[in-house]
Amino acid sequence: MLKSLLFITLGFASACGSSKPAPDPEPDYGSNLTCDERLEGATKEWSDVRDANLTCTADADCALVFTATACRGACQVAVSASGAAALEAAVKSADGEYCSSFQADGCPFATPKCALGEAWCNAGSCDVRYPAR
Repeated sequence: MLKSLLFITLGFASACGSSKPAPDPEPDYGSNLTCDERLEGATKEWSDVRDANLTCTADADCALVFTATACRGACQVAVSASGAAALEAAVKSADGEYCSSFQADGCPFATPKCALGEAWCNAGSCDVRYPAR
């Protein structure tokens, strides 16, 4: 009798729970892709956002954003000032989706030597200008 009552109580409690479906789990790209595929996926995720945010009319419309992830170090890239926050969010998202276990999984990490540059508007598109040596 106690078992039956417990079963009915638990069944009733679960039926009264939230009607919202459980959220889909975040994808785990790291365990399913090669090192190169992970690096390419992360780079594509943030570069698509950068490419959609390059329009400018003056140098002040442009900003520099670091795009380094745990997959690879990087120099700053130019983006419209209004798109800088979206690019930073895309880099963070790509880092979490593709790179969180990149090095622990034995993938090689590299970082370039970066020159100091400045963002500028080059014919209507944000770009990085490097000073002459």
